[in-house]
Amino acid sequence: MKTAKAKQQQLDDSNISAILFSFFFLFSLFLRAAAVLFIE
Repeated sequence: MKTAKAKQQQLDDSNISAILFSFFFLFSLFLRAAAVLFIE
């Protein structure tokens, strides 16, 4: 039972890091698009 809970916790941690990574990726794309619009 304890190992299943530990595995679930590990899964949650990886989900959180994946969400943070995708958020950062989208944010950088947004900044790049804003910079291009601002320069032109």
